[in-house]
Amino acid sequence: MKYGEEYREYRAILRRKNQRKRAKRAKQGHLLMAVFVAAVLLLLTFHIYSYSSDTDRVLIDGEFDDWDRDALYKDRVGEPDNDHIDIVRFGGRIGDDVLYLYLEVAGRLFNGTALGGDTVQVFIDVDNSERTGYSIRGIGADHLVEIYGRNGEMITGEEYFFNKGKGGLLRRQNDYGGWDHIGRVLSSKDGYRIEIVIPYYNGKDINLFFRTMDMEGNDDMSMVVPLEAGRSPGDGPLVVKYGTMKEAEGTIGDGVSFIMWISLEAPRSPVTVDRITVVNRGTAYDQGLVVYLVDGTADVASAAFKNGTAVMELNSLNVKDTRSLTMRVFVDGARVTQGRVLSLVISRVKASTKAVTLSGAKGSWYLMDEPSDHVVDGLFDEWGQVRTDETGETGVGGNTRNSIDISKYGSDEMGNETYFYISTVGEILDGSLVPNDGARKRTPGRSGKNWSSRSTWVGIDTFRIFIRGYDQTNWYNPPDKIGFRAGYMLVIEGQYGEPLSGILYEFRGNTSESWSWKEMETEVRLANGQNELEASVAMDLEVLDIYVNAFDWRGRGGDHAGT
Repeated sequence: MKYGEEYREYRAILRRKNQRKRAKRAKQGHLLMAVFVAAVLLLLTFHIYSYSSDTDRVLIDGEFDDWDRDALYKDRVGEPDNDHIDIVRFGGRIGDDVLYLYLEVAGRLFNGTALGGDTVQVFIDVDNSERTGYSIRGIGADHLVEIYGRNGEMITGEEYFFNKGKGGLLRRQNDYGGWDHIGRVLSSKDGYRIEIVIPYYNGKDINLFFRTMDMEGNDDMSMVVPLEAGRSPGDGPLVVKYGTMKEAEGTIGDGVSFIMWISLEAPRSPVTVDRITVVNRGTAYDQGLVVYLVDGTADVASAAFKNGTAVMELNSLNVKDTRSLTMRVFVDGARVTQGRVLSLVISRVKASTKAVTLSGAKGSWYLMDEPSDHVVDGLFDEWGQVRTDETGETGVGGNTRNSIDISKYGSDEMGNETYFYISTVGEILDGSLVPNDGARKRTPGRSGKNWSSRSTWVGIDTFRIFIRGYDQTNWYNPPDKIGFRAGYMLVIEGQYGEPLSGILYEFRGNTSESWSWKEMETEVRLANGQNELEASVAMDLEVLDIYVNAFDWRGRGGDHAGT
């Protein structure tokens, strides 16, 4: 890779500094050699400190005096259980042709052991466009810096760029397999801090955020922050959080209802908010639905839905520190279809700062009335009769993650359709990226229906629902459920709280222990909430008994439940 002049100079300086350290440890043979070495050391010391005195430059040497702590961003401490990945401060600086990055954690960096290390990631949006790059936390990340380590030491440090056309395929923006390897990054650390430098030639403002992870699936993410060429930090970021108001749970009737709360936080400097876009991911049609944004008792914006989207123009709403809003919806009972689902998320916020962090949980409601029959729609009130499973069990090879700790399960038939239900203690289908020992020269991803080769880098949670459909001659017996006769298996996979795939298989083995399944050309309908999942398949069964196995991203059986 062709590096800039400043980046090459870094390597030369660090090489000379290491030579200086070795020279100081070496035995001095005689006085003449000692005088010579002292002169060289004096010259190098003058060169290094005169170089690092430039306020626009940072020497990547594990010494952090050249970082202004007051110019760094602070993160909330105590969010993850593991303080070794708990971000305390973070930031960066744009140089002439390099980008400097800084991260500080509450514990010891890369504290993982041989059983599993820790990872630091930096997602960088170099063109301020969410429509290009890898889609994550409201930005389009064009570059990714990834450093892995354990036992307090760094093992690998690599840089990648997102190649939407990788492998001759037009990859979606959430396809983690779209990252192409660029090369090694230069970094240095002490016990709890790391500094990084990578070549950067655009000379434009950028957005970025940091993420830390351990092998148990714990992580911490900073807010998205801007870096401006020529000065650091730039204008402050905007943090947008939202959720469902408790009194709004259930069914929305005719007229006006308050449904969601919104928190706008400007932790660095005042920000003006121009537009908030809300998307309906439920089954409700656009007709008869209008949303309003409310500041106290006054409406500050409103919009009707068009093609499932409502765009609210705010006319430069000023946010200083924290500002709380609510959202209400108007339902025209004469125009909406009863029993349909309104499921809202905030998809985009336009503000004076381009560094906007979006986080929240979708809110879902029935319109006018609940359906009397099963509907795969992401609401679960019809699942009154379900079985319970013991929670908090220890899974095979380690602790059960809450996202695969089954609390309830059930199944039902209606006509020629068979329905399935699972709820978990934590957020269901919450698989996430997990650390790996080496640079990922080739990563798997999702293109269309099928996944390519598996990798621990793509952390997916999996539910296998074994189904006894009839008293067949050949049947599969799950190892941990003696005597259960499975003729079918429904496999559901997900990540980041969203279902990725649902595939129905039929058993074709010769013995009850053989793992031989054929994929069936049958549509599987899926919908989920925060900790619940429902699915349906067109099946007409003689016997409906189910047994559920849950697996985390390590492929370990975390939990199981069944009749």
